[in-house]
Amino acid sequence: MESIRLSPRMEAIAAFIPEGSRVADVGTDHGYIPVWLAQTGRAAAIAATDINAGPLARARQSARESGVEAQIRFAQCSGLDFPGSSDYDTVVIAGMGGELIASILEAAPWTRQGTLLILQPNSKIDVLSRWLDAHGYRIENVRLVKDSGKLYQVLTAAGGAASGPVTAGETLVNRMYLERQDPLLPEYLDGLIARQRHALDGLLKGQNETERIRETEKILSELLEMRKETETWQR
Repeated sequence: MESIRLSPRMEAIAAFIPEGSRVADVGTDHGYIPVWLAQTGRAAAIAATDINAGPLARARQSARESGVEAQIRFAQCSGLDFPGSSDYDTVVIAGMGGELIASILEAAPWTRQGTLLILQPNSKIDVLSRWLDAHGYRIENVRLVKDSGKLYQVLTAAGGAASGPVTAGETLVNRMYLERQDPLLPEYLDGLIARQRHALDGLLKGQNETERIRETEKILSELLEMRKETETWQR
């Protein structure tokens, strides 16, 4: 039986999973994380869920080929909508938009009570950050990872008081990245700054977009200040 190899993005997610935890992987796709957990014995219980039959079948096949199918519970459902889901103390939701992740968590309010969330949003990170803050979750850890030339944010969250008010820019880039001097942050900020400049150029060509222009200018200014701060790391 050959051990499964995780991509850098998956490795970053897996590194946050506590030893002996009960893990539900939502939107499991090929089931790589559940298979890895079963092979390594890291988790006490493993569930793999997907809303579509095709990805779940691929996950089963991955588990079968790796000889660990019996160690994983498979459930075709929306998000965490399967019997006994609240028995899992660690929930992984990766590779989705921030709005979809938020909607999955909104349908599972029990996750505010002692559940570790490991989240990897592909888009709308600001929407997810604001939703977590407004619904009783606290972001506890963050990490940037580069995979196939693309940068991804991985974060952990749990129920608890928010760390305090955050600015619009900080919903895109948590202050912890700066505090911990994440080595990938300068490159990540450069990408965000380029996108905000492009968006601002488009707004300036339009009409009646005064409020959005002000908001975009403010976010761009914050990101530029963050980028300036990263330049002091090498001094």
